Amino acid sequence: MAAPDGATGFTNVNLTGSLYFSGTQIIDATGNFIGGINLNASTVTTGISLALDDADLLTTGQVTKIASSSAVITTTGRLLLVDHSGAAGVSAVLSEFASAAADETVIVKITASAALALGTMLSLSGAAVTTGKGIAATDLNALTTGIGLHLASSATAITTTGRLAYFNHTGATGTSATLFEVASAANDETVIAQVTASAALALGTAFRVSVAALTTGIGIAIPDANALTTGQAFSIASSATAMATTGRLFLSTHSGATGTSATLNEFVSAANDETIICQITASAALALGVALKVSGVAITTGTGIQMNNLDALTTGTGLNVTSNSSDTGTRILVNIVNDNTAATGTTALSIQNDATAGSHIKLTGTGVNGIDFTALTVADTIFNVTDGQGCTAAPQTNAPTGFINILVAGVARWIPYYSST
Repeated sequence: MAAPDGATGFTNVNLTGSLYFSGTQIIDATGNFIGGINLNASTVTTGISLALDDADLLTTGQVTKIASSSAVITTTGRLLLVDHSGAAGVSAVLSEFASAAADETVIVKITASAALALGTMLSLSGAAVTTGKGIAATDLNALTTGIGLHLASSATAITTTGRLAYFNHTGATGTSATLFEVASAANDETVIAQVTASAALALGTAFRVSVAALTTGIGIAIPDANALTTGQAFSIASSATAMATTGRLFLSTHSGATGTSATLNEFVSAANDETIICQITASAALALGVALKVSGVAITTGTGIQMNNLDALTTGTGLNVTSNSSDTGTRILVNIVNDNTAATGTTALSIQNDATAGSHIKLTGTGVNGIDFTALTVADTIFNVTDGQGCTAAPQTNAPTGFINILVAGVARWIPYYSST
């Protein structure tokens, strides 16, 4: 099967063995020269330039093999180069791997050596792409339990800079750019994006957003939940029964020591109806728990709870505490406690009314005590008032205008009052 002298190629050669490249030549298994390959397909339109057909008996063999032990390949060197310099095509596909396999066949496999350090297994260069796509998997329409894109790793030594998936945009500007999007037209219970942590995740984080350099931007935004009816724009659910004192379903922590009139958490609404802007709902079984707790253990001159700017109130209410419970047990709807005996300058409740008329306190009800002072001792002062002027009626010679009913040690007593004259 030796090639004739001066032969540079071969035509219609049928072999049962293997062909080998040797430099620019091809030799068979016995070392016989077969020739070099230079395919000129300049006139091919619908035909095939190189066909390797009927490799139907393959088991552990390879139809095409390119092998190299070169250690000096440069940035322009290639083991395989498919170069299309045509500027246009009609929905052209330049390289395709097709298979009719219905089992666990791998259609394309790239295997890196264990020593690959700074190299790359697959590099896609799209430096000139403007409106095109870097990678497209466009018709995965038959998926059931399959996966469109799968990255799997059992690595136990990934460091702080290691990543299974990494998207890095170094461009300084964009025109309302969206760098990563997951979109779906589903109208059922489909989950569009899911992050699942293992049961063993202890000190790790399921989802983290790092905005260390953010100034006027937004870390996480849900800007157009405008079609909501019974849905939730943001939902955190848990059935945990072992949550400790430091566990939280939601934690907003600000460790900055200063701010310029900063507001750390805000709920804003333009609603003009009966909308509830913020609601806290406790279960019926809440016994010793607290629906809302404000901890101000470090506050010195600040304010625990403040409601200001209620300047548009007409018939509304600034603070409303309502209970419709029929239980006869002893309870308190509003409780103010100064729990330190040394805090002698404390005023437990201060009310200021700058109006020229009206009331500081209004008590309504039937068959109840207006104010109960029974917890005070005999040495305590019930009222501390300013000395009044203007009444000239002598109690010993004038009948009282009326009487005020008070209870003293549970017994009804009457205090007379007189008109100004």
